[in-house]
Amino acid sequence: MGMLLILGSAPATAAELKIGVIDAGSAIAESNVYKKEAARIAGIEKKINNMLRSLEQKIINVRNDFQQNSNKWSADKALAKQKDMADLEIRFNRDKSDGIQVLKRENEQLNARAVGQLNKAIAEYAKAKGYNLILQKNPAVMFEDGTTDVTGDVVRQMNRK
Repeated sequence: MGMLLILGSAPATAAELKIGVIDAGSAIAESNVYKKEAARIAGIEKKINNMLRSLEQKIINVRNDFQQNSNKWSADKALAKQKDMADLEIRFNRDKSDGIQVLKRENEQLNARAVGQLNKAIAEYAKAKGYNLILQKNPAVMFEDGTTDVTGDVVRQMNRK
């Protein structure tokens, strides 16, 4: 009886371990939440790019107007047009920088949420299926025969929610 208790509380041997591997990048990219959020961010990027293209076109128009008509204008009007052009260029650069920051922040938040969701799904899946260990497939695992890959199962776990 004492021998059984010792064996029962002993750590699992390698043969008793249930080990899985996961391609975390693929799992995240295939999750419904990630796809939906990535599409939302792509929409934000499209709006920013459209706004920047519009502003760029205004700059081009003002520049063309200046080149074609500045010799007909008074010095004050030419100076005012140059100031307008400079103001538009400053606004363009500021809006571009702001847009880059917005997209960077959105992507960082998405990635943090996705990793959190993945970790939760892995933990739930491992507990439900009796896994002792689930490893990141690349670059941590040098070889696996494909029978231990649980990526698809974890994606399904994430997409159920």
